[in-house]
Amino acid sequence: MTSHVMTPESLRTVLRLVAVFTAFSGFAVAMPFASGGLFWPLDGAQTISAPEPRVFAAIFGGLTVSLGVFVFQIATHLLPAGLDLARRLTVPSVIAWFLVDSTGSVLACCPGNVVPNLVVLVSVVGPFVLARSTPVARPA
Repeated sequence: MTSHVMTPESLRTVLRLVAVFTAFSGFAVAMPFASGGLFWPLDGAQTISAPEPRVFAAIFGGLTVSLGVFVFQIATHLLPAGLDLARRLTVPSVIAWFLVDSTGSVLACCPGNVVPNLVVLVSVVGPFVLARSTPVARPA
């Protein structure tokens, strides 16, 4: 019995769903009214009403949307051609994003952002760990 339980097609479906969720989340964070929930304690005292934090929220939101689009494109166009290459491109990219974004969030006194980051990390990397490698047919 193998520990790999996901077929490439189920991996593709999961990654597309995670990608859409990630892109939607990035869009929501870029909107000033949505970002207050990231700051602890959730007492409403922290806002991003000043122009500087709004710019950073917009940049973060844009980068998060691009991460979602990247994962969607990998799942749609590259994954069918080969799981291993899709895995080698996606997993290190998502881990790098997670480490930098989460560390920056903690240093900026916004540890609440680590939780959704962890959800995205596990949702993208986890399926790659569970996916079965299938040999790619090579032309003779």
